[in-house]
Amino acid sequence: MIVSLCMGIAACGGSGHAKPRPDRLVVQESTTISPELGATDEDDSTILNFGHAVSPRVESELKALTKRYYALALAGNGAKACSMLYSATATEVVVEQDDWGVSGKTCPVVMSKIFQQRHRQIAAELRSFNVVRVRTDGLSGYLVVRTPVSPVAREFSARRVGHAWKVGQPLDRQMR
Repeated sequence: MIVSLCMGIAACGGSGHAKPRPDRLVVQESTTISPELGATDEDDSTILNFGHAVSPRVESELKALTKRYYALALAGNGAKACSMLYSATATEVVVEQDDWGVSGKTCPVVMSKIFQQRHRQIAAELRSFNVVRVRTDGLSGYLVVRTPVSPVAREFSARRVGHAWKVGQPLDRQMR
């Protein structure tokens, strides 16, 4: 057994070419580019096909919520933006503030700092911000957002609370 192991090791060396490592898994995703969504990968289907399509009324509500929220982000108004956040999200923003590279003891302070830190990006994206798909399932909703600034579609979440929709995350992010 030791002899065959040594022979196997000896057979691998010397050619100068890198050999695939058995302890590494290489995954290559297929990227699709469409006029509506831009670049999407196979794993984006979780968001793209989430739940079901929405009625025109719900789509309008969620688009309006998103545009109002980003207008507050552009204005740096953390206090009003926090009032639009789902309660668990508002708490999470303060708890996970280090992830955003800011500090503060309240949601309005943390969100104002996040908006200030990303002001240039928000301003550039908001000029051409376009919600291209809205999907919901029960109390959860996802919006797929495009801007010419980003070549890939991005996700933004919402949460239904009573009869109103609340923002489910501090800022949109690349689909995962």
